[in-house]
Amino acid sequence: MVFHTLYLGHSYARRLDQFMQVNNFDNFGLELGMDSVQVWYQGGQRIDRLHVSSAFSCVQQFLPSLVVLDFGTNDLDSATADPQRLAHQLVSLVADWSQHSTISCALFCPVLPRGPGRFAARSPAFEPNRILFNQTLLHICQHQHLHSNFHVLQHSRMLNILPLLVDGVHLNQAGLKKYYFSLRRAIIRAKKRL
Repeated sequence: MVFHTLYLGHSYARRLDQFMQVNNFDNFGLELGMDSVQVWYQGGQRIDRLHVSSAFSCVQQFLPSLVVLDFGTNDLDSATADPQRLAHQLVSLVADWSQHSTISCALFCPVLPRGPGRFAARSPAFEPNRILFNQTLLHICQHQHLHSNFHVLQHSRMLNILPLLVDGVHLNQAGLKKYYFSLRRAIIRAKKRL
């Protein structure tokens, strides 16, 4: 039986998908015939708009057991953003999806910090919002037993030195490679839990 994983995200997912294609890291390096990984992305995607995007139709078509979600970065720039509400909204949306699909496990990617660059100067609210969003996601996944198979990825090795492009937001080639291996390890661990 093939284990299906769906990785949903914004521009990080698109860039990672391109990186995997160029470097022949198809299917996250997992065994074809045993595992199948599909990547869906929409640049600029926000949590508030996920319910009206084509993401759930992709869930319905691909029928994943595991869904990996990489959202939040585009929501946290504003000083009026509510990181706790956004984290709850994302988890609730995926919980709803899991009630109406084959999803049995969800992995939430934490929002990564930004480096110096044009975006950092424009959005000083981002970093405190990012921290609160990630803390809230972790709290929900660890303490709400309704979602026992919902987990937040831990990118501890990656965050020591975050290799970013000059925009201060997106990962460069070295960063994409670290991100790829971090996600791959997380997918393998999640598969073993099921």
